[in-house]
Amino acid sequence: MRFRTWSFIPAVHFFAAVALTTASAQQITTFALQSENSCKWLAELAPDVVRSPLQMDIHAGYRIFAFQSDGTIGYTLRAKFPYAAFVSFTIYNAADRLLYSALLDYKMQPDPGSINPFQPGQLVNAANRSYTITVLPNGVVPDPSEPNPIFLPPPPTSSNLLTAVLVQRIYLAEPGRNRFGGVDAPTIEPFEVSNPSVAAPCPRPRGDFGPIPSQIESMAPRLQPVSTAPRWKN
Repeated sequence: MRFRTWSFIPAVHFFAAVALTTASAQQITTFALQSENSCKWLAELAPDVVRSPLQMDIHAGYRIFAFQSDGTIGYTLRAKFPYAAFVSFTIYNAADRLLYSALLDYKMQPDPGSINPFQPGQLVNAANRSYTITVLPNGVVPDPSEPNPIFLPPPPTSSNLLTAVLVQRIYLAEPGRNRFGGVDAPTIEPFEVSNPSVAAPCPRPRGDFGPIPSQIESMAPRLQPVSTAPRWKN
């Protein structure tokens, strides 16, 4: 059996944003939709060429979901923890291209009956590894049925319509696994914030989201503290 242990290192500020052009990345167009109410990711990217230190890691996989929000819709993401060294979710404000919120692997609570293999002492290759994330508009107070909340930026002062970008990063998949850690893409299920039990339609694109994958390079995080680093123990 393999368990995850952690070595504590001084906190550092991570300023380097992922960067790519679509010409330097392998784009995967097959999306795993496990629910009729699941929205499609805008892009799945597995870079295979590095042109500068700021570009996306060739040992990582990235998923990007760009959408507009008027503050009335939330999103439930359901997935399994990847067989990998790291996974995170980050939300950017497309207007200023800055990181607004982040959720790191070891901070995610697993679904009931599952474990989080990124937490100390847990089995790395456990089969029961499901989790749920809730994307909520700014200012919404999550209830107990909305686990692992991550929040959207506030809308611009000139409009109630926000353009946001959600990015999933997976680093260093285990040997024999694909770049995304051998698990399906998370489902993205929209719901009404005023009544979370009511499903909402997927957002219709308003504007051209096509350039967003190639613009990720300019979405520099403000601060992303890293206080621990994983090590494997057989």
